[in-house]
Amino acid sequence: MPVDGPSSSERTPLRDRRLLGDEEQRLLANLKACGTYFAPLSELALETAMRQSELLSLTSANVDVERGLAHVRDPDETKGRTVPLSPRAMEILAMLPKPISLVAPLFPISRDEVVRVFRKACNDAGIRDLKFQDLRHEAICRMSARMSMEETMRIVGYKTPTMLMRYYAAPRELHSSANPELPPLGATRTVRILVVEDNRDAAHMLAQFLRLSGYAVTVAHTSGEGLEAARKTPPDVVLCDIGLPDGDGYVLAQALRENPQTASAQLIALTARNREEDKQRSRDAGFQLHLVKPVRPERLLHELDKVASKFL
Repeated sequence: MPVDGPSSSERTPLRDRRLLGDEEQRLLANLKACGTYFAPLSELALETAMRQSELLSLTSANVDVERGLAHVRDPDETKGRTVPLSPRAMEILAMLPKPISLVAPLFPISRDEVVRVFRKACNDAGIRDLKFQDLRHEAICRMSARMSMEETMRIVGYKTPTMLMRYYAAPRELHSSANPELPPLGATRTVRILVVEDNRDAAHMLAQFLRLSGYAVTVAHTSGEGLEAARKTPPDVVLCDIGLPDGDGYVLAQALRENPQTASAQLIALTARNREEDKQRSRDAGFQLHLVKPVRPERLLHELDKVASKFL
């Protein structure tokens, strides 16, 4: 069950090129020799993980100096986002020449100039196979080393769980086929989530996203497997698709409600069914919430946080 799809600006293949050794220092030194704006542009990219298009469209009117925020919008996106600015990012912006107006670009250079100058600076510094877009990847890598997954998502702009998990999960975790059991009831309190989804790739992706967000997760692919998993260790939350190979989520929800051990679980339907009669049928079956795919991770985490707060 995909939580959501990639934005238009994130559909290009992801690169793994990172800055190595003293490449950052050599690159910035060469960029400073190329003009006023190129080194600050690259430094800000490394500090904020903004996309090139967002940086080049940034104006004084977009920057809230008192709160340390930048309101940006990628030209390819319908919605903008707010980027927290670190003290270093604020310093970079403060050192830029004053623009001719509040709506004039803080970086009055074109995309073609950035590409040309960045390539020249890399060549002069003896740096191979580095592109400006790699600075965003580098910035996200650095953020993921010191921030939670949810915090990084908010700063860099919404990303699908799969795209963000690569920055957090080790390769062995991403490709593991293991399905660990939910922790026993006597363990240190962790919200236990049961995912019931017949699409195995989608179920694995969602489970990894939830584990990286701090939840204990187990996965079932049929109604029968879901009931057996819930019987062994009653979950706090059940995220359930409606269309299952051996029945449907409505029947599973009713069975969970009728069992005293699982009657108190929070039942959330995750489904593509969006008709009012589908939502009513979910309520009748015992689901407290009916979420329609694709579901934004922020929404799902928000709902799960409500459940988690009961156990604090």
